[in-house]
Amino acid sequence: ELGRKGEKLLSSEEKFLNMTLEQQGKLFYYNPRASVQHWVSKERVNPSWVVSRAYWQGWSEAVVAHVLGQTRGKLRREGGLRLLKNVLNPQNVLAYMQANPQAQVKARIRISFCWGYFSQVWQRSPD
Repeated sequence: ELGRKGEKLLSSEEKFLNMTLEQQGKLFYYNPRASVQHWVSKERVNPSWVVSRAYWQGWSEAVVAHVLGQTRGKLRREGGLRLLKNVLNPQNVLAYMQANPQAQVKARIRISFCWGYFSQVWQRSPD
């Protein structure tokens, strides 16, 4: 269920792999001296793309949590609370009223992530 598919910016394959290895008592190795070069296209440096990406990151994290054993009921409670906390968070509300575009984008990213998580856990039938 993870990985890019068409317009869906699904992700978290590496996170899923790491968490699966940990559940099996295995380890993964991190080398801080490893060098990775990554090219970022122009469309990915625009706030709308980043907000959309945050939505799909929330969706992906809900998929990983469910596949690794969290019940749909628990995910729904957590997703609903997370969404409410971010939508009603005074910091996010104030960001929308300010003329500071950076603060507005940060608030949109937080809410979009929560909306993606919430949307994923409510799109299927309960366990």
